[in-house]
Amino acid sequence: MAHAAYDDLTTLDNLFFQRNTNNSTENEDIKAFLDLVKKMLTVDPSNRILPADALKHPFITMEHLNGASDEHYVRNARKLMKNVQPEKFPSDGETEISERPAPSQVPSVQTNLDRSLPKAEFDKSASSTVQCCLKESKGGKVTEKTSIDTREKNELLSFLKNEEAMCSKKSLEKTNDTHSTDSESLSSKLIPGKMIEGFPKVYIVEQVLGSGAYGAVARCRIQETNEVVALKITRVSDYISFFSEIKVLERLNEVTQYDSYFIRLNNSFAFQGFLYQEFELLDKDLCEFVENKGGSLKVAEIRAIAQQILVALSALKHLGITHADVKLDNIMLVNHKAQPFRVKLIDFGFACETETLEQKGSIQNLAYRAPEITLGLPRDEAIDTWSLGYISAVRFTPSFHRDRAPHS
Repeated sequence: MAHAAYDDLTTLDNLFFQRNTNNSTENEDIKAFLDLVKKMLTVDPSNRILPADALKHPFITMEHLNGASDEHYVRNARKLMKNVQPEKFPSDGETEISERPAPSQVPSVQTNLDRSLPKAEFDKSASSTVQCCLKESKGGKVTEKTSIDTREKNELLSFLKNEEAMCSKKSLEKTNDTHSTDSESLSSKLIPGKMIEGFPKVYIVEQVLGSGAYGAVARCRIQETNEVVALKITRVSDYISFFSEIKVLERLNEVTQYDSYFIRLNNSFAFQGFLYQEFELLDKDLCEFVENKGGSLKVAEIRAIAQQILVALSALKHLGITHADVKLDNIMLVNHKAQPFRVKLIDFGFACETETLEQKGSIQNLAYRAPEITLGLPRDEAIDTWSLGYISAVRFTPSFHRDRAPHS
């Protein structure tokens, strides 16, 4: 095996000797990098470094490189860091996050499904209306109905319950390839050329970008504006994560000083028995990017990415939110050709308010799972910092492959 030496690593210190270079400045950078990784991978979550403190670590600030011998290395590293900063970067003193900016500053999110739809509150008031994308055909013309009465509301709730029951029954009858079959089924709903109506927009499917157990994503063009976006399809049975993601992203998208670090949600709606979300179209996920580069990144490249995700995690902590699914697949390059190493955190389907985070059972992808999850100890947003620490270490080792889980 080409990288067998990395499979036998027992400590992060050994990793330094594996990646030791002839450049003393780069070696000092690697030492600072490994020191930060150790702090992010501290087993005791109460002693694990906080995102805000990690942003002040010498590896991120590059203070340890002041007066370094290799000016070329330092100059390139600083240039890379400068290129990934958004136009409005939060200042060091900006610790308070405004959740209610002026109306003119809040980008609107077109939401055609009420987030309380699947909950008990759905039936509390017969006079209440639910914003929903229901279509009526009148004389061959499709018109938009923006509210539904009690009868229609109950029918829609019944539809949701029936769909959930049907999916639960199928999951018991099917074999272990249930997910792959279901994924193919979702992809089949995104046939190139198909028109998907999400009032007031009409989407024309161009290409399926990817699919998984819980959804599929396609590149689509909005008919009215010709804008290219990403459209995600979700089964009605997965409405809990669907609405949870909408709730979290709407909140994050309102925090204008940090919106450059999270994927932008523009629209959500129901169409022909499925749930849809319109997102800004990004480039590729970090997992695919790392694989294309041969399995690893340079330490300066890792710094640029880690700094941005640390800002995102710091914002989440301020808002009392835990992502709970930080992994290579959920960090996406914005546009690597135009903005090298600019990234955004995506997929908030498992995100929740930290105070409601499940304290029992397994959460997080196994490869990125914090030890407190496995040990059954109290958990909070520190699980996201662990995941980022693991990602940073893995991106530094050429032995990384998407389909390989870490050693126990």
